[in-house]
Amino acid sequence: MANSAGDFTPFNVDESANITFRNAVFDGLLENGLGSREGLLVMDSKNITVEGSEFYNFWYGAGFHDVENLKFSKNSLHDMAYDASRFSNITKGLIEDNRYSDMKN
Repeated sequence: MANSAGDFTPFNVDESANITFRNAVFDGLLENGLGSREGLLVMDSKNITVEGSEFYNFWYGAGFHDVENLKFSKNSLHDMAYDASRFSNITKGLIEDNRYSDMKN
């Protein structure tokens, strides 16, 4: 999927329901020592769980936009070029116990 930087998102969930990522590893791509692309992008979806997963070496780790009933917990997000996670227009969301470290900018 194209994004504003002209790159793609390796893991994209759009207009979907009842999706779970548990104990997943999202390993990005380094370019000039910084992560590139967005690891996981979820849009216009419901009943999404991301739990106990690891995100690293991305521009942005995970983005959630227009999601109903989101659970984002116990994840490790590190070594990102910019934001580890981004959330907008979340209805009934639970975001807890996530660990963030080593953001580059």
